[in-house]
This record gives sequence, structure tokens and C-alpha cells, in this order.
Amino acid sequence: MELRHDRILRRLKQRKLLQWALAYVAFASALIQGLDVVAHQFGWPDGLQRGITLALVIGFFVAIVLAWYHGEHGAQRANAPSVDDPGRVPPISRRKSCFDLSA
Repeated sequence: MELRHDRILRRLKQRKLLQWALAYVAFASALIQGLDVVAHQFGWPDGLQRGITLALVIGFFVAIVLAWYHGEHGAQRANAPSVDDPGRVPPISRRKSCFDLSA
């Protein structure tokens, strides 16, 4: 059982979930505090404030899922020809633009 907990903690550290969660909570709390001031000044309805808070709560879980996914797949290296060969021009951008003044 102890080995399983160590493995889970190692994976969480590797994917930096705690850092992402703390950063999101700090951002969301600052946004809610700022929104409270602005909403009070402009007389926004309470339902709008609740809706934004609910969206931020749902966004927390989305951020955690994205952080988990990014932690696993974000470390992969891109090896597409367009990245390896910066001189290669994709076919769609070879067309002349109406704003292209070169001959």
C-alpha cells in the first residue's frame, strides 16, 4: 500500500498538479475579489456574480485535467518537417496575397 502512495505522489509531482492547482486558485480568488468590487460599483446582478464564480469552479477542474494531460504529453518533442526545417514554406502560404507588393 505504501508503494502505491509513493507512486501516486511521484506522478503528481512529475505532472506539477499542485503548482497548477495553487496558481489557478490564486488567479481565481484575485479575479473574484476584483469582480466583487467592479460588480458592486456598477450594480451588477447577483446572478451574474454567481455564474462567474461557478464558471471559475468548473474551470478549476478543467485546468487540473489539462495540467494532467500536459504533464504526460507536454514533454514530447516535435519533429515535424516544418519545425526541423524553418525554411520550408507550407503550401497554403505560397499563394500570393492581394497585399503582397513584391513582384
